[in-house]
Amino acid sequence: MSHVTDGQLRIRDLDALDEVLAERFPHLELRRGKRTFGWWGAFVGDSTPPPGRDPKDYGKCEHAIGRKGYPGRNGASGEYEIGLVPALDGEGFDTLLDTYGPGRTLAAELPALRREYAAKIATKKATERLSRYGWRIQREDLPAGRIRLRLRKR
Repeated sequence: MSHVTDGQLRIRDLDALDEVLAERFPHLELRRGKRTFGWWGAFVGDSTPPPGRDPKDYGKCEHAIGRKGYPGRNGASGEYEIGLVPALDGEGFDTLLDTYGPGRTLAAELPALRREYAAKIATKKATERLSRYGWRIQREDLPAGRIRLRLRKR
């Protein structure tokens, strides 16, 4: 069975993603230049493809995210990965993953990964643009995984 879905995360900064994984998800790694990602291995027509994506391209990517020490592998007991595929509009990478079986654990990490990546990008942009004016950004971790970013004047 294959249940490839859009991870609802657009990656435009691979370095920022790498930092997020190192800081907040030490069990995951970015595999730059990896051209395939682990999934079921064959589309069997049991799910609806993400809009604009052709099942014949499932498993193909430009980069992948996977568990450290576990190379991606297809199949029912495979080690699934998140594939970073070129965005349909040409701006960055979209995330695709198979949520069937072994893919459930990666799918469960996506909400936190989306939050952390968004916080990293916001922090990076605010620092680049506002630090010269005496502003700094402060992160506050809130209950339920929420993140608050505050600008403070030095």
